[in-house]
Amino acid sequence: VDLTLFVDNPKKFPDKEHSTDYATPESANSPILQFIRNDLVWPHGDVRVHKREKNAGLKRSIMEAWYPMSDDSMGAFFEDDTEVSPLWYKWVDRALRKYY
Repeated sequence: VDLTLFVDNPKKFPDKEHSTDYATPESANSPILQFIRNDLVWPHGDVRVHKREKNAGLKRSIMEAWYPMSDDSMGAFFEDDTEVSPLWYKWVDRALRKYY
């Protein structure tokens, strides 16, 4: 199972001091990117990271993130604050095998 991560740049803040509409050296070292580079362990397949240079928002990010390659392609989308059960994948796999 390959893992593809899409990292959006933060939204603009009202004050220019905290505005990060475009990628900056600081956003390149964001906590999520540091975690991906240094700590992410994914023994189930390849890991691909796509970093946006500009904030796209949730809807656009999801709509542009993935396209099925066939009728048998599957995808799941999670926000960065989503936590799933360690048994989530087993449940989805079994449900798909039974009902798909």
